[in-house]
Amino acid sequence: MWKLKEYLNRFLLNFCGFLFFFITILGTCQVISDHIFDYSNTILDELIIGSFIWISMLVTSYGLGNKKGIKIHIFLKKLPRKLQDLLSLFEEIIILSFSAEVLILDGILIIPQLFSIGVLTRYISFIMPLSGVIISIYSILNIGKIFEKIF
Repeated sequence: MWKLKEYLNRFLLNFCGFLFFFITILGTCQVISDHIFDYSNTILDELIIGSFIWISMLVTSYGLGNKKGIKIHIFLKKLPRKLQDLLSLFEEIIILSFSAEVLILDGILIIPQLFSIGVLTRYISFIMPLSGVIISIYSILNIGKIFEKIF
């Protein structure tokens, strides 16, 4: 079970690194074509924006799955350990329900509405359900880890 989290972490970090490199190359090409050749390419703009959205959603998935978010630990540390674990469990259940309802279900429902807009927009919107699935996998793994600590 923990190997899955390790592989998922490695995949997300490598894929986001590739996307960051891709954005850098595309941004350089965009600047060169715009300022040197005086030609503005809208496809490059859309690819840069789409890749940035993908990186944002995937890094958010990674951060939520590895509990790298911003928390205020001052109040949590003063509570008993059992209550801390129950609050962590409650937090993971909220994250799981949000990712299942908003990202996966609503993301799947919005994709057919975007078929008339364009190809790149569909690929951009595909990241919503994908990141929802990734966040859900992380949440299920984190819930399993909390259950191991509690019981």
